[in-house]
Amino acid sequence: MFTDKPSQALVALDTFLGTLPCSASALWLRMTRQEPFILVTSSQRGDDEIPLLLPAAVLDALPAETSLLRLPAPIPTLTMPALFRKASLLLLLRRSDDSPHALLWCRPQDGTDPDTLSALLGTVMPLLEAALAGVTTSVTLGELWSLSSSPLCLVDAEWHVLAANPAFLSLVGQPATGRKLDDLVQAFPGWDRLRVALHEHHRATGYDVVLVTQETVATFRIDAQVIPSQITDQYGAHVLLQFTPRQRSLTTSRRDAIDLSERPPGPAQLSLATTARILARRAAQGLATTLVVGYLSCPSTSASSLDCLTLDTVSLMLLDQLRYALQPFVAGRIDASTIIAVTDEPASHQLIETLHDLRDATGDRFPSLTAWPFLTRLIFAVIPVTERCVVSEETLHTAIERTRHLVIRLDHPVVVLSPDEADPSPPPLTAVVEALLDRRFTFVAQPIAPLQLSQPPRVELLARLAVGDHRLSPAFFLPLVQELRLQPALLQASLEQASRLAATGAIVHVNAEPSALLELAAEGRLSSLSARTLRGRLVLEITDGHVGTDVSRLSATLDTLRQDGIEIALDDFGVGFQGCLPLTLLPLDLVKIDRALTRTLAHERGRIVTEAIIQTCRKLGLATVVEGVEDTSLWPLLTSWRVDYVQGFATGRPCPLPVGS
Repeated sequence: MFTDKPSQALVALDTFLGTLPCSASALWLRMTRQEPFILVTSSQRGDDEIPLLLPAAVLDALPAETSLLRLPAPIPTLTMPALFRKASLLLLLRRSDDSPHALLWCRPQDGTDPDTLSALLGTVMPLLEAALAGVTTSVTLGELWSLSSSPLCLVDAEWHVLAANPAFLSLVGQPATGRKLDDLVQAFPGWDRLRVALHEHHRATGYDVVLVTQETVATFRIDAQVIPSQITDQYGAHVLLQFTPRQRSLTTSRRDAIDLSERPPGPAQLSLATTARILARRAAQGLATTLVVGYLSCPSTSASSLDCLTLDTVSLMLLDQLRYALQPFVAGRIDASTIIAVTDEPASHQLIETLHDLRDATGDRFPSLTAWPFLTRLIFAVIPVTERCVVSEETLHTAIERTRHLVIRLDHPVVVLSPDEADPSPPPLTAVVEALLDRRFTFVAQPIAPLQLSQPPRVELLARLAVGDHRLSPAFFLPLVQELRLQPALLQASLEQASRLAATGAIVHVNAEPSALLELAAEGRLSSLSARTLRGRLVLEITDGHVGTDVSRLSATLDTLRQDGIEIALDDFGVGFQGCLPLTLLPLDLVKIDRALTRTLAHERGRIVTEAIIQTCRKLGLATVVEGVEDTSLWPLLTSWRVDYVQGFATGRPCPLPVGS
């Protein structure tokens, strides 16, 4: 049970453990033989993951008639926590009978002889057991809560949160006590299956869920236990929940990039109301309008080192350059780290290049700001304002703040939003996750135009996510796809759509993330690609930056697909971590040169490097595609280099697929 009174015996035990020559220690206690062991106190100066609960079955794996065990020992490890597999000592403590009612685990400090620590523990064992005799069947919530670094909460029979530790409050980002767990954090596939398991067995371990809060999306393993507890004067059976992260959480708030808009704005502040009126008037008149927003972002660990005067200096200089380069209707700062401008220039290649140049110039002028420890980033968002946009001061503020969270988590210096993505009434994060779990993928196609008359035209299939009336582009849901491990599902949907489109006679390119491709191949789900209708009609694009270490397995899989008539392309070549290795190790038919290199063609060094890549591909017998070609001015140069294809706005924007494809 839990009470609100501290246990003096546990305080004494905690003090004693602090005197041991250990780098880490933990004490678990159970009240009866059937109950699990509950962590009651611990000390830690390392990275050991100390579990909150140990199942009662852990004793079955330990040698009989053993009071002090040297770890690691030849014992079954399925029920053992990971820290029991490290060099350490385990002391089995008894209270009133022969059944151990406490487990004390210790890892010696560097330089401490394990035999010395073992002898010390053997000497004090009677004292520890005597101290345990003074521990009543009550453990303080405060004692338990403060010891766990994992998110932890106690809920009642209606799943209202009775208490929560700081890690849980950090997870949900808001007060929790008294609120229903379902309202605090959305779980997929849901809480109902966990409730049923607890009703039948009173405990559940290894329950995998995707949790979505206001600020994070992450995969957790939940261990739950129905326990008798006492909150104030009320007794009852409550549920103790422990959340263990299965992988890195995807944070969409200022936990990983602080919101610098809290800084004082300084001079040149622009009224949102004035900007909203201009946008609303132009939208009502049907005039093409683009909102450009620049965000300064830095890690929260270095935010305290940034002086407000430094931010003012950077943003004022940037504002002057933005006014000079874009000649906007209006431009200004809405806070110390956010600059906005309204222009009639569409989201063209020229506008994107201008923003890239402004970003580079800022980095050249303030090189230390972008270096460690500040790591400040300047990110531009280009937001189209269409006739259907209802613009007010409130909706403009919502759009700017929402876009801030979106672009900070993306690795793009200039993010161009579609009208769906810039809608001031965006779908909530829970709706995006639900759409992903329901596999609501849709697709558009972008032309890949031949520069040589002997080559047939092609199209690339590009994924979108249908969330209500919205169609989100990959930049806004691919991080979640990776977090939820849905890459194979996305690839499967892409291949099914590509097969239908290829049946109409088109040559279709599909992005294939290597690990997803290998998983589908291992499950035998690529056999349909050998159909005769797909021979010469399907191209799998392997992203250069995603080529992993298992190159031999990937190469064998790609070689099998090539024998079935599937072409293999290396995507985004020139910016990945693999250098030229994929050209030598993978069976390829085509290489797509990344748009980052295309941007360098305005300079001689860029032209020399890009031409060398193209000539190397020709010598290897590989066709070439140059990406990011936004206008036809580059065509003569690329034609002279005998480039086979170009792709970009100059050849056509992504468009919906034909009906029936």
